[in-house]
Amino acid sequence: MRLLLLTLALCACGKTEPIPAPEQVVTSDASGLQDGAACLTGDQCASGVCEGQGCTDDLPGICISAERVCTMDVADYCGCDGRTFQASGSCPGRRFDKRGACDADKPSEPERLEPEPAWDPGADNDPEQPEELPPSEEVP
Repeated sequence: MRLLLLTLALCACGKTEPIPAPEQVVTSDASGLQDGAACLTGDQCASGVCEGQGCTDDLPGICISAERVCTMDVADYCGCDGRTFQASGSCPGRRFDKRGACDADKPSEPERLEPEPAWDPGADNDPEQPEELPPSEEVP
């Protein structure tokens, strides 16, 4: 019990800095927004990671460090594309509509296949007749 109290006391003494509000953060340079800045996509952030709940321009995500510590649990998130994805419970890694699976996942785009060429019974491609192979050369 003493060890637990000592550990809690030591953790509480650490110096912490608040994350600035998105309005207070400016672009760091041409490489992108600093961590804590409001973002719509990861390519706007210097870290390359824009995450948070919200899929519209009026509910932006926040630029987050790509090197942060994340929990190893796996959680479902409903992505902005309407499809469920799984990521760390503490670090979704992108913007999302809600925590938990989507109510009804949007179907994926159907695979487009090229049509098979039509079989022409009058042509020289009768499936009933095996294709003649050239005679094999015998090796002495």
